[in-house]
Amino acid sequence: METAFLGAVKALRGIRCDSDYPAARLTTFRIGGNIRYVVYPESTDTLCDLLRILMSVPMPFRVIGCGSNILASDEGYPGAWAMTRRCRNICFCGTRIEADAGVALHTLIDRAAEQGLGGLENLYGIPGSLGGAVVMNAGAYGVSVADAVTAVLVWDLWRGKTVSLPFDACAFGYRTSLFQGGRYVILSVSLRLTPSREDMIRATMHSLTVRRATSQPLDLPSAGSAFRRPVGAFAAKLIEEAGLRGYSIGGARVSDKHCGFLVNTGNATARDVRQLITLIQDRVHRQSGIYLIPEIVME
Repeated sequence: METAFLGAVKALRGIRCDSDYPAARLTTFRIGGNIRYVVYPESTDTLCDLLRILMSVPMPFRVIGCGSNILASDEGYPGAWAMTRRCRNICFCGTRIEADAGVALHTLIDRAAEQGLGGLENLYGIPGSLGGAVVMNAGAYGVSVADAVTAVLVWDLWRGKTVSLPFDACAFGYRTSLFQGGRYVILSVSLRLTPSREDMIRATMHSLTVRRATSQPLDLPSAGSAFRRPVGAFAAKLIEEAGLRGYSIGGARVSDKHCGFLVNTGNATARDVRQLITLIQDRVHRQSGIYLIPEIVME
């Protein structure tokens, strides 16, 4: 299997492949064992070619953007991680944008601001890729990425072909979408933004950057908000009311700065984080009757 995979990948142009590479270097949590193969396609076309190879070998795989909401296993991963971060083309046409899934969200928002296009500036500072943001329907301060999406170009793993899905087919909801089912790999996204003054857009970006810096533990590795917001409540408040501010298991800790974040204090393992998540869920449920759903993707 591995020989066939390596031979096929070597024949592709515009691709890099590393072996036995630590997931801890590929995720913002800085946790995880070795990934057997980490592959970096440089275009969406090459990504499609890679997906064909992975499905035909076959080899277990994951498609990863910036690795900003992932808890990788301590044991690593026996297959391939296909990293989209080199797929980063952005095209503007009036108020419409076509952008590859691997474009960093902050880069997209910054480039849109240069064009006088606003609407997603509230998401500036979320450390993820556009593709990952669409999968999770990432949001902040009353805005979600779905607010700007008009269509999504995907690779359909079941049918082995590209498909363009209009907004209505994407099943967006709070921190959810059609793309969490495992059938589709996002290649690129079509968006429509709103004309606005660049200075006003950047003022919002700056004010929210300052707000995040003062309220979130940006100085320590994390995977962002650890839990989805429950209906009618706030996860961070529930965690604090359960007496868990600053609570630690191994190197994993509930942030003192924002209880909705779990941070790696330097030597956390995935086991530490999983145990801390379970403890939080149990304590909060006993205290409030609310069961918190993790927002972190646990590999």
